[in-house]
Amino acid sequence: YLKIYHHVRDYLFTDLEDIRRVCFEGALQAFHNGTCLLEVRTSIKSGHFGDPKSRHIMEKIKFTPEEEFFAMIDGFEAAKKYCEQKFVVYLVITLRRSDSVARCLKVVEEAHKLRKIIQNKYGWDYIRGLDIAGHEFGTENKAKRLIGVFDHARKQGFKLTAHAGEDKNVGEGGILHCVQHL
Repeated sequence: YLKIYHHVRDYLFTDLEDIRRVCFEGALQAFHNGTCLLEVRTSIKSGHFGDPKSRHIMEKIKFTPEEEFFAMIDGFEAAKKYCEQKFVVYLVITLRRSDSVARCLKVVEEAHKLRKIIQNKYGWDYIRGLDIAGHEFGTENKAKRLIGVFDHARKQGFKLTAHAGEDKNVGEGGILHCVQHL
């Protein structure tokens, strides 16, 4: 799955109704499997924060980041109502280690703006944190150059998580190495 994900990801969510449906069905499935806390990692796919590597595909997307996130949350809210049960859903917005510091700061600002809009509309803090993903290693320590981004995100009230030890070239002890070099 992870080996081919980048080939199909841009075709998954090109319509707001598709986003609502996927979030509704995913939340229902999680609830029926006994989940009471669902944490969904996502990125800002629409607007000027779309993935520049796939702009030719993403040009078909005609919705704003606000509409995108409203569609997701509407799907989660519909699932809660359908189940007549309480379960909690949080969103975590992913940053990529390979992105520039400037782009990551723009995403933090957009996430902060979206967070306020969503809190006002739904009365719930859906966007709880930011996540950093991607290869940990290379010619530079990719996480260290983002320390300012992390500090700014914390000041905005975001919790932070990091993918670690996922680089297939690291081998045994990769997680420990990643944590020591964050």
